[in-house]
Amino acid sequence: LTSLHWMLNILSKIEKQTTTTTIAKKTTTTAAAAKPRLLEMYCGCGAHTIPLAKSTLLSEIVAVELDERLVNACRNNCRLNNCLKESEDDVNESSNNLKYQTSVEVFKGDA
Repeated sequence: LTSLHWMLNILSKIEKQTTTTTIAKKTTTTAAAAKPRLLEMYCGCGAHTIPLAKSTLLSEIVAVELDERLVNACRNNCRLNNCLKESEDDVNESSNNLKYQTSVEVFKGDA
């Protein structure tokens, strides 16, 4: 079992527990509010970031990488896969696809 499969499995279990609890309490919450957020440290080029974003199991992902080249690669890969959360100045027509999946913000940084 790869680490990505493990993460997706855990997130699926969390989503099922949250849905069950919400139904049991008969509360109304938005889908995004019930989903967890993820801080992904050392995201690299986005090899795990993009599949996690496309899974729609998370409300948002904040991806952090130390190497500037990998930061740019992750941003480009997220942009190509329509999951990059663009800044207000860079909003374009392709960002409309974000409503169907998790948005990703990518930053240069360190733990």
